[in-house]
Amino acid sequence: LTKLNSKHQADQRNRARLNAAHSVLSDSDAKSAYDKHRKFVNTTTLFLASASVSLLVMIVLRLLARMVFGAEELDPRSFLGKVTTSLDKVELRVQIQLTKEEGESFGAQLQSDRSGKMLHVCGVCSDGALSRHNHEVQSQPVYNVGSTQPPGMLWWNAPVLWEGDIIESVNDIKGQASDLMSSLKSSESSSLLVRRSLSANVSIWPWICERRVSRQTSERWGFKLRTCDGSDSLEVFGIEEGGIAQWNEANPETAIRVGDRVVAVDKSVGSKDMLAALTEPRESVCLLVIRGV
Repeated sequence: LTKLNSKHQADQRNRARLNAAHSVLSDSDAKSAYDKHRKFVNTTTLFLASASVSLLVMIVLRLLARMVFGAEELDPRSFLGKVTTSLDKVELRVQIQLTKEEGESFGAQLQSDRSGKMLHVCGVCSDGALSRHNHEVQSQPVYNVGSTQPPGMLWWNAPVLWEGDIIESVNDIKGQASDLMSSLKSSESSSLLVRRSLSANVSIWPWICERRVSRQTSERWGFKLRTCDGSDSLEVFGIEEGGIAQWNEANPETAIRVGDRVVAVDKSVGSKDMLAALTEPRESVCLLVIRGV
């Protein structure tokens, strides 16, 4: 009898949870608030699974809260203010090759951007060439975030088209958004140049990690860096023998990858100051590294 009562009480609790969930999801305002909270919780969980616990991590959590809830502006002269300014300008360009099958639609909601020269992705349909293409890419392990994270999450350099992306060209055609749209409709195979913003894209969230990397005095750091957008961060475009390669071998789950952005070296922010810090004869540096997910 005790077991039956316990089962009955458990069933009642489950029904109450389902009723509460249905009530939330049925109300548009409540659903919006719930989705926003869930996304923030998932993002911070992902971040904490990757980052070391330190004062800087707590500062970056505050940065994430600012991105989600629109908290007050930070002093642009402070370290966190400089990091935030850099993150707001981080962008990535992705090349996507997409083929439509006979009778298949492109499968996305597109509209002209403010300039009238590019296409803004407002949504991805559940059927069509784009949805099929995205699912095929999602099955490729190279773009998957990893077994320690929620399934189906991809790194931001994955050649998929997400809501919030900007299509800059279609089959090398640039100029007017109407020309890009016409090419998408008429072409069976399309080559898309896509611009993806870390802060403005609703589908992208920052993966941030603080890494203390060491080397011997005679060793190089062993990664190639370059500036690539207005963020004044440094993009990793190659990894060679040195301190970074040793870190990656010892820490595969938080390895520094090609395409990552270095936003700060110790307390130095800005490409010029970061490169200067990396050329100094230091045996260890603390790197603030970011990528999108």
